[in-house]
Amino acid sequence: MKNYQRLHYNDCRIQKGDDAIPVSKQECFTPGEPSTPENPHKQKWYYDPESKFAVRMERNEKNEDLCRWNDSNLRKSERTGAARAEWESEYDETILYQDCYFRDAAEIVEDKMRLEALFAALDKLEPGLRELAGMVAVGARKKDIADRFGISVDGVRCREQKLYKILRSDKVLKSFFEND
Repeated sequence: MKNYQRLHYNDCRIQKGDDAIPVSKQECFTPGEPSTPENPHKQKWYYDPESKFAVRMERNEKNEDLCRWNDSNLRKSERTGAARAEWESEYDETILYQDCYFRDAAEIVEDKMRLEALFAALDKLEPGLRELAGMVAVGARKKDIADRFGISVDGVRCREQKLYKILRSDKVLKSFFEND
């Protein structure tokens, strides 16, 4: 894996609670504090080489999980190489969420495209199946669905299976889920 601290960053920050405070690169990458019995977590950094920023994260379990996820994504992008680099060049922004969680802009765009494809597929359904999809999406009980449509619980199961079959056969939705 590349040494991401050696890359050029335009924006270096240190996480303090829910904020990420801008600092110099030198201050951001000072060696981490040693683990102690009170705080056994190692010092971690969140890197986004495409957007050219890095964040020195607070030492806690939540951030350790986030940085582990970030490291695995960086390794994955190193393995996939040029194909991913071409895709990411179009979307080299990163969004900082209030509690210091980050998502790659490319993932957000892909999620939006999936959602639009799902809505387009749902619009093609007959009204009864569309209403069933809405009830299933919010987690309604089969008994409540059966009462709403005036059918048996087994009838609800059959309609759900029909709904899933239609959605799985949609070419646009299928293309998204084959790539995962």
